[in-house]
Amino acid sequence: MQTPNNATAIIQEARICLLAGARIKDSADPSDAMLVLLSGPLSELHGTLFEPAKLSDLAKAQFGWEISAEAIEFFIPKMRSLGWLDSRTDFPARGPFYVNLPEPDLTEQSGLNTSEALATLGVEFREFAKTISPFQSLPDDPMEAGAVLLRYVVDTNLPLLANNRKAQSDDAFLAARFVEHVNHDKLPARETLASLSAVGFLFRVAEEITHPSQRRRVDLKIVVDGPIILDYLGCSGPLRSETSNVIFEQLRDMGAQTVTFEHCLNEARDALKSVLKANPRDRYGPTGDALRKGIVNENALLAMLQAFDVAITSKLIHILPDDIEFTPQSHKFFSDDRAKAVEQIVNWHEGFNDNARYADSDTTALTIRRRLGHRTTDIFASKFVCVTTNEVFAMATKRHLLETAYYNARQVPPIVSLKELAAKLWIEVGNSAKNNFLSLPNSQLLLSCDRALRFNLKIVEKARSELAKVRPEQLQQFELLLEVPRSARAVMDVTLNNEKYVSGDTVEQLVEAAVEAAGAEVGVKARALRARDQQKFRAELAEAEKKIETEQARALEDRQLAERERAAREEADESMLEAVGTNASRRFKVIRFSVRMASVAVAVLPLGGIALALWNGVLGPIGVAVGCIPVCLAAATAMDRPGAWLSQIISGKLEESAVTQLRNVGRHDLASLIQITWKDGIANTTLSVHDLD
Repeated sequence: MQTPNNATAIIQEARICLLAGARIKDSADPSDAMLVLLSGPLSELHGTLFEPAKLSDLAKAQFGWEISAEAIEFFIPKMRSLGWLDSRTDFPARGPFYVNLPEPDLTEQSGLNTSEALATLGVEFREFAKTISPFQSLPDDPMEAGAVLLRYVVDTNLPLLANNRKAQSDDAFLAARFVEHVNHDKLPARETLASLSAVGFLFRVAEEITHPSQRRRVDLKIVVDGPIILDYLGCSGPLRSETSNVIFEQLRDMGAQTVTFEHCLNEARDALKSVLKANPRDRYGPTGDALRKGIVNENALLAMLQAFDVAITSKLIHILPDDIEFTPQSHKFFSDDRAKAVEQIVNWHEGFNDNARYADSDTTALTIRRRLGHRTTDIFASKFVCVTTNEVFAMATKRHLLETAYYNARQVPPIVSLKELAAKLWIEVGNSAKNNFLSLPNSQLLLSCDRALRFNLKIVEKARSELAKVRPEQLQQFELLLEVPRSARAVMDVTLNNEKYVSGDTVEQLVEAAVEAAGAEVGVKARALRARDQQKFRAELAEAEKKIETEQARALEDRQLAERERAAREEADESMLEAVGTNASRRFKVIRFSVRMASVAVAVLPLGGIALALWNGVLGPIGVAVGCIPVCLAAATAMDRPGAWLSQIISGKLEESAVTQLRNVGRHDLASLIQITWKDGIANTTLSVHDLD
């Protein structure tokens, strides 16, 4: 979206983009959102004869975006259904049509109040910018500040050629930091910014919107260049890795393959090696930033470097031979002269880097030759296409091939940017991936922010130079602080990532900001360490308490088991003692009765003999006295008198018998402790000690 001449136009275009973003979220058909965007330039043709070419020119003038007249014709039925086009003939379907749209269609949707939403974004943006740098100069009007943010978010996904009037670098840095902040903290504005990022995708793929296709299987090989290989392997942090993974996994689901050339692999390996060799404070690029922020592990990257080919193949990237003489029969499709001409236009590398220049030109020539002359306007039917993060590479190659008439403007060039591929993939699979409809445009927005926020070595070099003049004693401290992620970020924030704000007057402010940030980071790390220690202590305490509870439960269970076992033993002992007593009582009665009866017989028989002897006069007084002795003894035994001696003898024998029986069954404990008491011939058994544990 280009910068209009006045604030009213800025705000109106921002509202159009907000409404288009809301329509993207509400409708699975991107053409509905495109209609909202077209309503702005279309309203300028109100009352005139509708000509698609004029609308195309107005759209380009207003948004810096090209859409062909043929593509605009696709929207005619929808414009007619909305009443934007009228026919003044008897055959309304045939035209000609006149524009009936005095004002842009700014109908509020889904309860969205665009003015309020724009102002809210502007307020939040301004408040955040105040915490970043004293050099920021956003507009005081919140709606204008919000429009600055919207222009950045939409512009990041516009084609490079359409973006010739981008926001100022300071505003772009602040907008990128705000977008990063919103996504990192998952603030409510995140979804709005994601839908606005998708508006930029609409500009980029306007032609594809007019020709919607079903999800399909494709025969396509995606050639990944060196920087994307590093991103895909995770060398530049999770944001870049996840973005590449999402794109390539969706392409594989459609049947595409990821491949690379040997020289692209070597380029990636050499770039990783050079970053790892550099002093930590001098590391640059996405991988250097990721190392400085601590979001990738240096040892892991060193290990990957030792087996780089294995890491490549583990990501399902097939390595193609890249000999320029490979398959000479394909040279007729792109001759050596054409390849050398491509080599001459490569001028986007810093310094005089022949290796990088040759690598880019070889990639272009090899990709075209592997197409074997195939040309198409559909990227998913192009057989071979190389994807790069370098939009200048893609743009310059396309322009050269157009100028030399090798391709026309609609045909797919051999080199496309990752953002271009993501935009076309978004249109291709967006409708069937409704839940993740905004993930691709938002990921590309975050990648653009990541590039805008990249560590600027020019700031460091200028700060070193100025500090050496005014505070040389602080130079070493400053360089050490740059190794702390928060300090490096603070230096970039204060200067808005622009070296023009570094001077002798401001360099001490940079050092102060770096020191404060380092202190904040130390504090954060200390709090995190305390939190980890507390968490560890709580975990150990919980584990100890759980162990104690387990031991107590086990001890209680053991005690309960012992109690049950003791109760069972006591019950068994009582039963056995009761049986012993019952048996002794029964035997006592039987034995005593038998002895008494025998004693009665012994007493009666002598008495009968004595009486008979006395009757016959045989026995004298002395004989009678002698004969009465056994009679008296037998009588005493029969009566168990005196002293119940018979019972004592019998009970004693029975007690000895009971003890012997207990020992015979192995109950020596009961045998040694048993006590038998007698009352009226009944044996009562007890133990002298009751606790037998």
